[in-house]
Amino acid sequence: MASMTRPIHRAYIDVLQWKCGRNAHVRSIQLIAYKIPHTCQHRKQCTMSEISVMSTNSGAQPSPLVKRRVAIVAGYNGSGYHGVQLNPNVPTIENELRKAMFQIGALRESNYQDLNKIDWSRSSRTDKGVHASTIVFAGKLLLDEDVIDPVTGRVSGLTKALNANLPPNIRVFSVTRVCNSFNARTECALREYEYFLPLAFLSASCITKNQQLMKGQMKIMVQRFFSALKQYEGIHDFHNFTRSRAHFYKLHEKKMQKYNRRNAEATEEDTSSASIGTNEAPAAPGDTAFHFRPKLPRHRRAVYQCRGSLIEDFYGEPYIKIHITGQAFLLHQIRCMIGGAISFATNGMSNTVFDASLYTDQIVRVPIAPAEGLLLRSNSFGGKRHRVSLMRDWNTDLSTNSPSVHRVLLSDREVALARTFRHEVIYREITRAWRNLEGLGAPWEAWCEYLRINLDKNDELLSEPRLSAILLERKEQKAHLQQRHAAFILQNRLDWMTQKHRRRDVLPKQFATALCMHFIIAPGSFVVYLQNGIIEHLKQGKLPLHSTEQEILSYASAYGVEKLAKEGMELETKS
Repeated sequence: MASMTRPIHRAYIDVLQWKCGRNAHVRSIQLIAYKIPHTCQHRKQCTMSEISVMSTNSGAQPSPLVKRRVAIVAGYNGSGYHGVQLNPNVPTIENELRKAMFQIGALRESNYQDLNKIDWSRSSRTDKGVHASTIVFAGKLLLDEDVIDPVTGRVSGLTKALNANLPPNIRVFSVTRVCNSFNARTECALREYEYFLPLAFLSASCITKNQQLMKGQMKIMVQRFFSALKQYEGIHDFHNFTRSRAHFYKLHEKKMQKYNRRNAEATEEDTSSASIGTNEAPAAPGDTAFHFRPKLPRHRRAVYQCRGSLIEDFYGEPYIKIHITGQAFLLHQIRCMIGGAISFATNGMSNTVFDASLYTDQIVRVPIAPAEGLLLRSNSFGGKRHRVSLMRDWNTDLSTNSPSVHRVLLSDREVALARTFRHEVIYREITRAWRNLEGLGAPWEAWCEYLRINLDKNDELLSEPRLSAILLERKEQKAHLQQRHAAFILQNRLDWMTQKHRRRDVLPKQFATALCMHFIIAPGSFVVYLQNGIIEHLKQGKLPLHSTEQEILSYASAYGVEKLAKEGMELETKS
């Protein structure tokens, strides 16, 4: 059997389980490597046959192994790996983690090739060369229930065993027993990213004719970069800020083919009557009117925070730190957001073109920034059934009052370990990667050439007067809709106060997103209770009925969001 020859560390041998085969004399041994390790000076590897002799002499009693769902919090340096997800024939983070779980006996050989058999999930997915400070994996592993802490859910010794079999650029911070329905991807309500951009790289991205002037105005360039980042906040259609849209091009091609067929048929018919009353020719396939994408719900994403700050000394060099928080992101969305902000700051994209890329359905070529500076910093979990938290937060304090078991995946000590790994390993690797990229010289020149190509394509395909007209029309439509919605909300509040109708739509549209953006909190029970508290204050007259969204947010800040949320929770408990 292949499992009889897999190497394991003698230092982690403590408990062995015997599993009888069909014949009584055929026995296979499975190692539980996450018990308290023996103290030894050398971690000598041995085979399963050697362990068999040791276990026979020691007379250790076997303990049953059962499949239990656990949450693994890890961090990694993504350099040299082709992303986190399993990918054949290339090194990935999950492949290293899978080998470590198999070597310590927590993963059966029958489940090694297909992790779907253990309901494997991850809170986020990173691309090639992208790092992660804290990421959560979930799956059913073989455990001894005697080593699970009944209070915290920690699996004793498993963290050390995994780290002993992982390379030093991948670290596991905690392993916790969680409920069987926990899914790391679907229950992740907030993802927090960081991007570190050298100030010299922003200066080198000047490709316009007034290049020398822009280099002399670095402060203005940085301010334009920060203003572009601020515009990403809110709910937008990010169809121009992703690369996973091949089906859009296929749809566009079908429309063009249909138009060509109609145009060919029209030329064969007598069109004299159709030409009366107009001197305009039909739009050609290359016209700007055809360069649009149909809207899809999956492209609407909520970005709660997107801010930049200047760090004068980041390991010896000035850097710009970008902090991005959102519910979920499209493929390459963050790198496209950074690339669009760079192009806007260096006058590669005008204000009109940049606004059109974010607020319209027009196709705008947005550059994608290098992956060297991207880091997944943290995750937050929430939802209606909030039973897992990465660390203690506002949602955690309210969820611990419920009768269901709530798990906190990282203690204060483990948070400190993750922070140390981020500063000493990941941040240093980011600066090293940028220095290597700068030392090569050619990649920076290739980046500038890439920006020039995007600029030329946009100039060729887009008409700024037309885009300005579209933006103005959309702005007027948005203002009109906001006025109608404000009147609708005010009427609902009046009807609700006079008991004419039940409570409905008494808060502004997308107010939960506004709360998450303003107070930087993950969607979950805390936001629900906070809205209940605000509605009760409207009913009691503490808040005027004509209060706007900004006035409500200011009132919540002054009154105290935690106090409001607790009042809302008490109201829901009474009802």
